[in-house]
Amino acid sequence: MTQDEKMRIRKILSSDINLMSFDEDLQAMRKGREDLMRLSEEASERAMHVRCTCNAQEGG
Repeated sequence: MTQDEKMRIRKILSSDINLMSFDEDLQAMRKGREDLMRLSEEASERAMHVRCTCNAQEGG
């Protein structure tokens, strides 16, 4: 195997590793986004519950 072939193989392996790392980052970002959306929905539901509870108490 020539030095040039070895360099090409190293570049290919390096780019594959970078792509795998990028894919893992994307998956983590998607999961983070899903978690944020879920937490946002839960916070909205809690806020609605608090509003309803406060309105019921004020109304007597």
